[in-house]
Amino acid sequence: MRRFVLPLMTVALIGFAAGSASAQCDFNARKSQRFQSGMIRTFVGCPSSWPLTLVKHPNNATSTGLPACSPVIAKPAQVFVWRYYYYSYPEYEFNDNGACTVKITGKVLTDCSKLRSSDGASLGLPPQPCYDNTIQLKCKGIVHRDGTTLIDGTRDDGWVLAIQTKVSLNDSVSGDMTPVPARVEYLLPTPKKGRIKAKFSATEQSVVPLGLGAMLPPCTVTAILSIRLKSPAGGVDGTAGEPGIHQFAELGNSGEKRPGFGFGS
Repeated sequence: MRRFVLPLMTVALIGFAAGSASAQCDFNARKSQRFQSGMIRTFVGCPSSWPLTLVKHPNNATSTGLPACSPVIAKPAQVFVWRYYYYSYPEYEFNDNGACTVKITGKVLTDCSKLRSSDGASLGLPPQPCYDNTIQLKCKGIVHRDGTTLIDGTRDDGWVLAIQTKVSLNDSVSGDMTPVPARVEYLLPTPKKGRIKAKFSATEQSVVPLGLGAMLPPCTVTAILSIRLKSPAGGVDGTAGEPGIHQFAELGNSGEKRPGFGFGS
């Protein structure tokens, strides 16, 4: 697993509620150790700010009169080249059996010095309690826009898992607090035969490498604001495109499944 980019803040990636031995943590924290969800394709919202989608303003309505936008279109990316912006549409889609799920499991560790990296090395943490999360992503049936060619190998490298949270915690120096939202993005392993699989520790991949206080306190409560799977620009001539360009999928569920690129054509 490769850490791709940090973002917006100086604390934790993800945490669910956990107990604390401290006299602080006085903000109605309740235990919630697991989060799991399916993911759906990301489509342009209504109304849209994308000038090439022709849905800047509601142009339709539901049978009950609720304003709506048609057609349903996969969200493009705004890319700056030289002095101009252009709009790049995603290279990838789900096939008939395509799906993604994400699971986050957290727990309080009584001795964080025992935490090990994915290769078995010590993380160099002090022998005291901390909170850690295991983040797991599984995707299958992702293909190119031709609808049949499975993502596979380095040409399709550059998939990114982006997680944004709002965290409340018991800081060891400053007490109970809620810092501004944090976002961290992870560059995922190379796809194989239409699949992307990743499993990693938040402490190893974010908190320690980025110097975010080395570890999370046992008293950590986090609201998940968004989890998005972002696809690369699309490789040419066997070379991977720029990573994390398009918002490919986000948390959600669906009824009937349909293939298709989603250009509304």
